Amino acid sequence: MAHPRLDASSIRNQYATHLQAGLALSLVLLLGAVHLSPPLGREVEPTIRGHEAAVLRHVQSTRQAQAPPAPPTPVPPQVLPREKVVEPPSVEFDPSLGLDATVDRSDGGTKRPDCGGRRALRGKTYYPPSALRAGLEGRVRVKFVVGKDGDIESPTIADGAGALLNRAALRAVRRLECTPGREQSRPVEAERTKTVVFALPEKMDGS
Repeated sequence: MAHPRLDASSIRNQYATHLQAGLALSLVLLLGAVHLSPPLGREVEPTIRGHEAAVLRHVQSTRQAQAPPAPPTPVPPQVLPREKVVEPPSVEFDPSLGLDATVDRSDGGTKRPDCGGRRALRGKTYYPPSALRAGLEGRVRVKFVVGKDGDIESPTIADGAGALLNRAALRAVRRLECTPGREQSRPVEAERTKTVVFALPEKMDGS
């Protein structure tokens, strides 16, 4: 069976009719959706059937922030006692005594070197003839060191009485025979002082 052929005007009329019917149906559906939707501002509680409802709540953390450890207590500075400096006793020499003065700078408890007394020094002393002719006399103090082997080291004039008598005093001290000092049974160096007396023969005889 052959379909009747529609002209252009009939096609346009059918299209317009279908379009209007579609718009009317869409409007009806939209109005129904608005009518069935819940009013604004009202909370709709979800309904869960057959299962327990889980309610999530925000729990504020009660954990306290750990405070930083306190700094260590500073250690007070230690005050050290002041050291007491003990000076060695000074040895004063009186030239009028005419005796030998000995200065021992070794530690206490040691044995001092022995170079003999005044007689030993007088036996080593040579009076210069030129000093005798000139009538020179006096006392000469000589410092020296007695070595570990008993030798005389570094003799120097501490208090002189002229070039002639000074040289004679140095020669006399160098000729001395000494026993070295000892510390804990070991020989040690020690400093000594000798006074060489130069007196004219007539004064020595009268003394």
